[in-house]
Amino acid sequence: SLGNHEGDGKSYLEILNLPGNERFFTVKELNINFIILDNTSDMSENSEQYKFLVNELKKIDKTKINVIIMHYPVFNSGRHSGHNELKNLLHPLFKEYGIDIVFSGHDHNYEKLYKDGVYYIITGGGGAPLYDLKKKDENSLLFIKEYHFCKLYFTENVLNIEVIDINSKVIDNFSINKSNKW
Repeated sequence: SLGNHEGDGKSYLEILNLPGNERFFTVKELNINFIILDNTSDMSENSEQYKFLVNELKKIDKTKINVIIMHYPVFNSGRHSGHNELKNLLHPLFKEYGIDIVFSGHDHNYEKLYKDGVYYIITGGGGAPLYDLKKKDENSLLFIKEYHFCKLYFTENVLNIEVIDINSKVIDNFSINKSNKW
């Protein structure tokens, strides 16, 4: 998904061949539904993107794993904490429609948060200078200031997430099991 460092996104859109309008779209792979958003642009309730999101959420199958990918986090404890407009606008939708996990970046750290059945993962430890914890969010389960990446693997109805640091050490792991959820 587009981030704040991509500017107008021209290079991003020229290099990548993405579905739909290339800024926000849905990809279905295996038993997983990915909704990719561009929350660096208009997400207001009257925007084209918000209407797209609501329409896609209405179509999702809650027996499958449902994932949102976007740049700015809804909840976080790092340097850029305080996205109240995202909390108020998006979290109620994610809760209502059964989103399982939301991946975002922006803050240069790893954080796992959980609220109302939705995991929120901040995976911003890809190479830029790391950020310290600013103010711990009440939904935070784990905050780690480390360079890292997330490895996802899927087996039957289970999405497994491993977070691995630059020394190949697993610094977090958890699973979302849909066979037990519904």
